This record gives sequence, structure tokens and C-alpha cells, in this order.
Amino acid sequence: MVYLCFFLHRDEEIREKCGEDAVHYLSFQRHIIGLLVVVGVLSVGIVLPVNFSGNLLENNAYSFGRTTIANLNSGNNLLWLHTSFAFMYLLLTVYSMRRHTSKMHYKEDDLVKRTLFISNISKYAEESHIKQHFEQAYENCVVLEARVCYNVAKLMSLNAERKKTERSKKFFTDLMAKEHMPTMINPKPCGHLCCCAITGCEEEEAVSYYTKLEAKLKEEYRKEKEKVNTKPLGMAFVTFQNEAMTAIILKDFNACQCQGCKCRLEPRSSQFSDGLHVYNWSVSYAPDPQNVRW
Repeated sequence: MVYLCFFLHRDEEIREKCGEDAVHYLSFQRHIIGLLVVVGVLSVGIVLPVNFSGNLLENNAYSFGRTTIANLNSGNNLLWLHTSFAFMYLLLTVYSMRRHTSKMHYKEDDLVKRTLFISNISKYAEESHIKQHFEQAYENCVVLEARVCYNVAKLMSLNAERKKTERSKKFFTDLMAKEHMPTMINPKPCGHLCCCAITGCEEEEAVSYYTKLEAKLKEEYRKEKEKVNTKPLGMAFVTFQNEAMTAIILKDFNACQCQGCKCRLEPRSSQFSDGLHVYNWSVSYAPDPQNVRW
């Protein structure tokens, strides 16, 4: 049944649930399985009977040697069958892998080639000032978006905890609806080891506990979200309208090297240059969003 589902699932379904890499991997598995089936059928249906037709080895049904090429006479024309089949298997393998790779279309993300990652920006920089700097300093430059990076580690941690709490609450709510009785838990560290109700180790009703914890985490998340804008990292992602302008700006910030020492020329300036600390900027192409640990 598992293998049947493996073949019946549509690529669109898999791509939606697991991504493009999963589609490529499963396509490879399908082609390998198909190749092995063809090789197995041909070997058992044709090569094996040919080997059995020889009479060099003892006529014993349990002798493994009778199934091999060693059972054929050296002058037997059927020996060429093994060479032919070996070559055919090679061609089948090449064809199968070629068919698999032909379905792997590399899609270069245009957004990545139009986006620059900038570090060492002033921590007081505003997105509007970054955008205006580029549009003033570079003729015909159009900035689609400028995003300043903030320290969101705690915010993401709170969000993950909140989602985990929601799942736990739903589990115990469904359990109570099914069994028609509340479930008691001990939320203290190593609380499952407590075998008796003592002060500081009391059990709580599960749904009630997770409801209160969820409300607490939502409040902490809201407060942390309000404080995020006060935690800039001095980095930004800037997306431009076209690749050519992006390349010009990147080249401007990484202009020259001499005798192994970086002696970068000063990039073009604007009225915002000093406030943004433009001369300290380190500029590179932005990594693909999927490769960034947010």
C-alpha cells in the first residue's frame, strides 16, 4: 500500500506539502524502481533460462552455478547474450537517469538577484532613508523595498511556544470531549515523577492550565512585538527594480583591491550617507530566503 501511494501521489500534491526537493527525490526513486523492475524481468525471463540451458555443471536443481554464465560452453553463441544485455542495461540506466534529470528545471530566483544584503548600517537607520539614499546617489535607481533587520529571536521562541501550547490545549480538549472527564497533569519540571500530591507538586486540570498558559504567552508575544523595533541589528535587505542596477551598486561598494589589501573606493553619496554610515557598509547579494535562519 505504501508503494502504491508512492506512485499515485501527484507531483503537485507533494510539491505543495514538502517542497521541490521532495519531488526530485521521489522522482529519482521512481526511476530507480522502474529500472530495477525492467532489469529484473529481463534477467529472470531471458538470461536465467539461457544459463540453465548449459550443461557444463552438474545437473543439480540446488546448484547455484547452473544459474550463472559458468554453465555455458566457451564456444556457445549465447555467451554474446550476456554482453548484449550488459550493454543494454547500461543504456537503460543512462536513459532512465537522463529522463529523471530532464524533469529537474533549475529556477533561479529573480528576487535574489535583485536584492542586496547590507551590514554595518547605523542602528538608527530608517527604511525610508535607505531607499532615498540609493535613489539619490544612483541615477534611474528604483528601490522596490528596503527592510531593516531586527533581533526577533525571542519573538520567534515565544511564537513557537504559543503554537505548542495551542496544540496541547486542543489535544486535551478533544480528549475531554471523547472521555467526558477532565485530565489532570503536573506541569512542574519532572512532575510526571511525583507519585503523590504534596505542596508545590499539585496537579492541575489540563485544559485550564494550557488556556492560562496560552493567554500568558500571547501577552508576552504582544509585548515583545512592540519592543522589536528597538532592537535593530544594523543590517538590511534592499530590493531593486532590475538586476543591472543591483550589479552596478554591488560593484560600486566592492570596487577594487590592491596588493592583497582592500582599498575600496568611496561609493556614491547622498544627503543621508553620513547618518547611514554608508562608508562602513558591507554589501553582497542576499542569500535565498530558504537558506536564511530567521
